[in-house]
Amino acid sequence: MTVDRINMKKPRTAKKTEKNSENSTSKSSSTSDSFGDFAFLSPLQGIADTFQLILHVKPNAKNNCLKIDDSQLIVSITAPATKGKANKALINLMAQDLHISKSQLNIVRGHTSHTKIIQIKITKLELMQKLKSIQKIEKIGNRVN
Repeated sequence: MTVDRINMKKPRTAKKTEKNSENSTSKSSSTSDSFGDFAFLSPLQGIADTFQLILHVKPNAKNNCLKIDDSQLIVSITAPATKGKANKALINLMAQDLHISKSQLNIVRGHTSHTKIIQIKITKLELMQKLKSIQKIEKIGNRVN
């Protein structure tokens, strides 16, 4: 009799895992769609109006510039990558180009690497507008040259 009872039970765990996988895929697609072309941008969970930017820094460049290329944020800096000079120049350039204060920017990871994660304290709407304006300026500059 005990064998028959075991076989008659429905496996509930399979249904739960299917529902969980459906929920996880819908959540991940909704977050990536909300930022559009800016794949380098992600919200910081648990902290309102704080985002992380993943960017690539090019020190010792001819000019200081901030550009978006193939869904990647690239920052060229004239400062050398010694004794934190490039990191200071990075914060100054981003604050200047995004029209925010330096206290709203923080290097979270990559102090000695070309790939950095920057924490930025700004609303989503403001950040999206500022990034789109950088794209427009970049497109106008490419047409002239």
